[in-house]
Amino acid sequence: MSTRSLAGREKRHRDVPILLFGAAVFLSIGFTQPVMEVQKLVLWKTEYTLLAGVLSLYEDKRYFLSVVVGTFALILPLLRLFFLTLLWYLPLQEKNRRAAFHWLHHLARWAMLDVFLVAIIIVMTQTNPVATVRPSLGMYFYGIGVVLTMILALRVDLIKNRQELKIRRPRKRK
Repeated sequence: MSTRSLAGREKRHRDVPILLFGAAVFLSIGFTQPVMEVQKLVLWKTEYTLLAGVLSLYEDKRYFLSVVVGTFALILPLLRLFFLTLLWYLPLQEKNRRAAFHWLHHLARWAMLDVFLVAIIIVMTQTNPVATVRPSLGMYFYGIGVVLTMILALRVDLIKNRQELKIRRPRKRK
């Protein structure tokens, strides 16, 4: 039973490291750049980043909201990217790799909640007739990072499934 990493066995799949790097870069920029701009009564304009938003909620003693937004918008996307990186580069036995993918699939079920959460925040602020909310550059970077992570997860899962088929059905020698 082979314990080589997927990266070691699948050297021809150069797209996976590119997707890993791209998702990490886009998510990082999405976390730190303003995701929305709120303008109140034409006089006050405020920009919010995801990181600053979570910290602001915490400082305002809105602990539950801070934990929910921090978990779904920051921690879960990073966890998913971290697990995908480990599954690609770490040499694992097949049963351990299957178990890790099982947990990654459970994590993936919650993956779109981060985007949904940001959408709810925008809709909630749009209902205020005094304020105007516009998405900023960080929202687009964040969205692209989430989509790249989803594509990456599908790609790594497909490669893993092909590997399992090769292990179950070894090539016949002529």
